[in-house]
Amino acid sequence: MTTIYYYKGTPFMYERMLPYEEGMRLGKEQIALGLRLSKLSLEEQATIYLGQLDMIENSFVKHSLSHGGNITKKVLVKVAKEMNMSIDKLYGLWCVNICSLLIMKKLENDDMNGTMVIGMNKKR
Repeated sequence: MTTIYYYKGTPFMYERMLPYEEGMRLGKEQIALGLRLSKLSLEEQATIYLGQLDMIENSFVKHSLSHGGNITKKVLVKVAKEMNMSIDKLYGLWCVNICSLLIMKKLENDDMNGTMVIGMNKKR
């Protein structure tokens, strides 16, 4: 099973895909930590997560233009460097923010936002 996380129709395809169940678990943890430690309301957290996703998605679009609109490894490297983080950290932020927003019902899981779980069957 593979889970694709997407925002505004933009998917973040990465070699180390985060399983759906793990993403949702981490999303719940992120929300709880925000409430307990940072004392941020759900609305404040949603604003932060949406802002981070907008920033990442805008960078993907900007850098992918020179790669035929595709989010290539080079695009991932540029965006991660621009955000001063590793690709692993960037991917985790993207996935967990999407899951948190789904849990808070601030994103609809539809054709443009959310997750898509794809099963892979092996033929014998």
